[in-house]
Amino acid sequence: MKSLIYISILLIIATSCSSTTSQNIVKGPVLVAEQELPDFTFKDQFDNSHTIDASTEKLIFAFGEEPAHAVNDFLADKPADFLKSKNTLFIADVSAAPGVIRKMFILPGLKKFKYPVLIFTDEEEAAPFRKDAKIENVIIVHVKDKKITSLEILPATTDELKQHFKDENK
Repeated sequence: MKSLIYISILLIIATSCSSTTSQNIVKGPVLVAEQELPDFTFKDQFDNSHTIDASTEKLIFAFGEEPAHAVNDFLADKPADFLKSKNTLFIADVSAAPGVIRKMFILPGLKKFKYPVLIFTDEEEAAPFRKDAKIENVIIVHVKDKKITSLEILPATTDELKQHFKDENK
């Protein structure tokens, strides 16, 4: 019985550490004002595909744990369609987390959210988006017709996000 448990644990570790082939390889840095966004397909926490299209007006990037928690805390009391109503996509990078942690805790935890969280699970795919970015912050990218018009770098706090969206409604 002990050997069966041991083998099961080894299989979980082996499959979580195995590399996956990236399907979305782009050149970076991507998050640069006046730059056209690349064609890129994201998966959300429910494995649905999303692309940035002409209707997308804003992208919220969280490249680390603290920014991701700030965004999730901000969205916690919002209606499920809050992001969609603002033509906004939330993109979180979980690629740096160890595979076991990602599969056992992070990805199942994301399924509790009522809004889509687009996710990077592959470090190679995330790298061009992270390049030259202030990853300890929440990065808000304003977009028009798939072209970046401006970037805002916010401290990773819910208060900053509340202020951003409050100011936006004025």
